[in-house]
Parts: sequence; structure tokens; C-alpha cells
Amino acid sequence: MKKQILTTTLLATLTAAGAGSVQADEPAMAQSSTPESNQSFGLNDIWTSIGAPQFMPSALTFVPRRSAHGYVYSASQNDRGFYWAQLNLPNGAEVKYIEMAVYDNDPNGWVGFAVNGVQAYAPLVDPTPETKNFGDISTGSAATPGYTTISITPADPMVIHESTDFDGDGRGMAYFFIDVATVRGALAKDDDIRFFGAAVRWARTLSPAPATASFDDVPTDYWAFQHIEALAKSGITSGCDASNFCPEDTLTRAQMAVFLAKALGLHWAW
Repeated sequence: MKKQILTTTLLATLTAAGAGSVQADEPAMAQSSTPESNQSFGLNDIWTSIGAPQFMPSALTFVPRRSAHGYVYSASQNDRGFYWAQLNLPNGAEVKYIEMAVYDNDPNGWVGFAVNGVQAYAPLVDPTPETKNFGDISTGSAATPGYTTISITPADPMVIHESTDFDGDGRGMAYFFIDVATVRGALAKDDDIRFFGAAVRWARTLSPAPATASFDDVPTDYWAFQHIEALAKSGITSGCDASNFCPEDTLTRAQMAVFLAKALGLHWAW
């Protein structure tokens, strides 16, 4: 198998893309049972944590307070608290699973979260902003599970893009976020309803293969077509001449240096 083919596939895969102490009665997050895999590149699953301090109050009347072990609760009794945090993941990241560590010791209250996307209006196409819900869950108004985790697996494919089209009427600037809601009963203590943050499992994806080929010698049915097109569209390579990629040619060390430097964005401090 030629080195050019292997390197192209490897680069496309690359560019597609400390646990703290836990109180004895707190459940371990699901991510703790899997090997650490927070690599910078590749298509493997990656965990990203969003701590409670990163969630903003949706209204100034619901100022969050920090309790022991980093959990956050609402300052208002017999009321609701609303918080949100953006999912700051790279373009092309597919969100596969989200869970939150929460605490519910109130039979008249609950804590829950939802995963949403919002798209700005598309000028001259769609003047109305759009939202899309990918799932929601709560502890339940009658449950008192104490320390627990609640989770969402997106019902629809959830791929992060800074520009997207939720309903097919025009693309617009977009972002994705987590909404958290807390409800406290009239008799609840300050820290009976609280949350710790979210853990997001995601993976980079390769761009879908285009309908037409960019190079004369790499047809759409070529086995590495998607990978080669991903490199070309990313600006990592323009082929061996104006119209060909030369997929069966060997790769020199100089060409490898160009590929890797562009793919990884290598730089150093001056």
C-alpha cells in the first residue's frame, strides 16, 4: 500500500476533527469508568466538562450560590432558577451523550436540563431565529434521589456548526447550549436543590464526501475519496498538479512536513 494513501488517510483522521475528589455518597460520573481520551486530534470519543461556574443565570433575580464540593443552588426559595452555558466544541464535533451531576433532596422540587441549538435569522432567506431541542430530562417533582446523575442522548444527530440550518429554509449563524432549571419548594433548605455541572461526550467527524470529485485521478468511488477531499477542502493539499492528486505516489519527507505543519497548525513563540 502506498505511503501517500496511508498518510492522506491518517491526516484526514487527525484533522477531522484529572479527576477530582468525590464525596463518599456522590455517584461517580459515567466518564470515570472509561479511559482518559481527551486527545487534541482524532476521531475517538472525548469528554469535556462544563463546571457549574460556567453556567450563567438566565435572569438576574436568580443569582447562583456555591455550596460545598462545588455544587450551585439558586438564592430564591419557592421559586425557579434558570441557567445556561454554551457548548464550546469545534466545528464538526458530534455530541453523543451529556450527563449532569445534581443533588435533589426536595420532594416538592426538581432539577433538570435541556440541550438546545439556536440559529440566528438568515438575511434575505429566513427573518425568524430558530431553535432546536435535542433532549431534556429532570429528577422529577416527587423524587428525592440525593446525589445522582441525569443524562441525555440526543434524539437527532447533533453536530456542532457555527452556521447551520435547522428547518431547511436557509443557513444562519448558530450555537448550541445547555439549559439548567432548578425548582425549590417552599420548605426546602438552601442547598436541597443544586447542580455541579455537565460532562459531554463527543467525537470529531469527517466532512461528508462531496458529490463531485476535485481531482481527475480520485473519482467518487475511490476508497480514500472522502479523506482526500477533506484534506483538499481544508487547504492542507492542492494535489500534485492543477488537476490531479497522484494518490499512488510515494510521499517525501518534505511533503510530509508540509502536510503535518498545515494540518496541525504548528507554530512557536517568537
